[in-house]
This record gives sequence, structure tokens and C-alpha cells, in this order.
Amino acid sequence: MVLGDVTRSPRIKNHANSFAREGWRVKFAGYRGLQPTADNDLTCYYLSQVPIFVDDYLPRFISLFFKIIFLSISLFVYLVLHMREDLLFVQSPPAVPTLLIVYFFALLKRMYKLMELTFASWFLNSNTFVKTRHFAVSKALQKNLREQTGIDAIVVYDRPTKDFKPTTVEDAHRLFCRLSYDYPQLRGPEGSTQSTAFTEVVDPSSGTCGWRVDRPALLISSCSWTPDDDFAIMLEALDSYNATVTSSPNISFHKLIYIVTGRGPLKSHFQAIIKERKWEHVEVLTPWLEWSDYLLLLGAADLGVSLHHSTSNLDLPMKIVDLIGAEVPVLALAYPALSELLPNGQLGYHFSTSAALTDHLTRLLMPKEDFEGVGDAPDLIRCRRNLHELKQFPNMDWHTHWLSTVLPVCEKLLAKS
Repeated sequence: MVLGDVTRSPRIKNHANSFAREGWRVKFAGYRGLQPTADNDLTCYYLSQVPIFVDDYLPRFISLFFKIIFLSISLFVYLVLHMREDLLFVQSPPAVPTLLIVYFFALLKRMYKLMELTFASWFLNSNTFVKTRHFAVSKALQKNLREQTGIDAIVVYDRPTKDFKPTTVEDAHRLFCRLSYDYPQLRGPEGSTQSTAFTEVVDPSSGTCGWRVDRPALLISSCSWTPDDDFAIMLEALDSYNATVTSSPNISFHKLIYIVTGRGPLKSHFQAIIKERKWEHVEVLTPWLEWSDYLLLLGAADLGVSLHHSTSNLDLPMKIVDLIGAEVPVLALAYPALSELLPNGQLGYHFSTSAALTDHLTRLLMPKEDFEGVGDAPDLIRCRRNLHELKQFPNMDWHTHWLSTVLPVCEKLLAKS
């Protein structure tokens, strides 16, 4: 259960899919997303959302109070009508009112086992009637929970699913051909039907494709377009990169095509800012992609950029996990817990300022003298090699990791009933 969009809650959805894969009957409750979930093994229940007029017409304090009451009633009604299972697995945040209502319901039933997946440090301690276990997504969060609440949480790191992998050049070519209808920046030379900005057909008889040697560098970010994503620092870095290329005519820097996927409240604001920029060597696209296209685009990228700024400094970005699965080196906005997921200089690099981000871009995407495409910088090659080697470890697969960490805890808890 998550008090959020089921299509934008990959963390709890991965747990639900793993339970279903092991033969458990799973009910997945959350808000209906823009696209229905495609997992046939999950029975989805959609919770009622707060009416839009609440934010538009009510004062902030009254709006907040109304939301808590509305969501509390909605959630409790759902639990009474639909919950017949032996175990509740809940993601927080949001902790209010989710955990309070779920916990109250569990107390009334006096039979539920409550599992909490936490990526922010707040929870109500349990009593003897409800058996609880807590999972944390980082050691930093585990330590914080222990010190602040006395809760002894189990660390369960996010891992990429098998969906994430490098994209073949043929699949990339078909993807860019499809996307070029809506985004002409991805098209090849004018009049060409055999090439895109990145790929070309090298053997028409067999359909064999190759990467163009003069292709741009492809950067990818996926963000929620909220204040948690520091997009302003990326704009400053793109300004600097464009200025560097313009002032260095003797160096064949790559043109950048930066694709930012996702939807969110600040998207239109930043789209307007991007439109005002007059970059000569940078293009920014902001598509909303089907899941299958998102996977292909991720696997075709040269670099990923994470702009997530953790408000708690304790959680770890899921989008970096996606990039690791696709074996794409990552440039990530730094904060204390980040090294647990992305050791600086091994799978990518941290940055704290736009100047540092610009330096990483110019250094990692520097072309060779004969301009044989992107990916020739020694540091970038080393990061890609490290990513490939890391994925060979069985525990780097999500379900394998889940089997050794989460499942034994759940089975042990149920065995005590």
C-alpha cells in the first residue's frame, strides 16, 4: 500500500511484484495513475483522491486539515472493505495519515502483521498486539531510525530489475525513428530516411545499424519536476557547457541532446525557461514516454544526471538505480548518504555546484581527435566497465536481493501467528 500514484511508486511496486512472483496473493492499493499498471499478477485497488478544488479554493491550513480527514476516512473504508490478508506492507512517507490509520486498523483486527518500507525517518512504535518489522533503504536511515525512535530497521537496498539493460544499436535506431516524428531534433540529415541524429543503417540489405561517428552526446534525466529536483543547477551547467563549446572552436566538443522524462508541477515553469535559452550546442527535450520507450532510451544514453536533492539526506534515488541497471554512468547531486548507492569516481561522479557538473560533462564527453563518437574518455570507459562488472553479481538483481532480505523476514513473521 502506498498513498501515492501506483505508476510512480516503483519502490513499493517492486516489492509487490516479488511477492506475486513467489506465489503470494497480492493486493496493491494506491492512487490511479495516468497509465494503469500492466502487472497481471497484481490485483490493484485505487484509493479516492482529494478533490482538486481543495487546493484551489480553501486556505492552506483548512486545506491541509480537510486532506487529512478525507484521506483518513478513504483509507479506513478501503481497509474495512477489502483487507482480508494476513500481512500489510506499507510505504512511508507519506506517514500521515497512512501509518496512523493502518496501525489503528491493525490494532482493531489484532491479527495483522505490519511491514513498513521507510525512506524517511518517522514511525509510531509498535505495541504487543501488532507485530511489525521495518525496512530502510539506506544505512544512514537505519542509523537515524535507531537513534531517533529505537526502531531496529533492516536495510533493503534498491536494485535494478531485469528490465534495465543496455540498448542495442538496432533497438536505439527504431526508438529514435519513432521519437523523431514528435522531436525533429532527433532526426538525421535532411532528407535521410536511413539515419537519425544518433544512428544510421549501415547495411540496408540486412538492416544492420551503427552509431554515427558524428553523433551528439545523449544525456538523460528522469525527474518529478518538484523542488526535490534541483533543475536550476542543470540549467546553469548547460549555459556553461554551451559557452565553453562556443569559445573553443579548435576543440570538437559534442553537441548535447539532454532528454528529461517525467511529469510534475514545475515542468511547465522550466519548459518556459528552456524555451528562452538560445543555446547553439545544447538541445533539451522533455517528453513523457511509454515505459518500454523509457527503458530503451535509458539504455542508449551516454550519461545519466540525477538532480534529486534529498530533503532528509537519508534516502537514495530510485532513478540512479535505473541508470545502474542500464549500465549508464551517473552524475549525481551530492548529499551525505549518496555514496551508499553511488561511490564517487567508480560508477559516476558527484557534484555540488554547476561548475563541477560542467567540468564533468566537458571531461567525460571530450571526443577523440578523429571524432569517433562519445565514450572514449578513460574515466567514462572505466565507469562503464565497473557498472558491467557490478551487474554480474547475483545480489545486484532486485528479486535475488529481495529473496535474501525481505522474504525470510515476512515468512518468519507469519510463522509466529
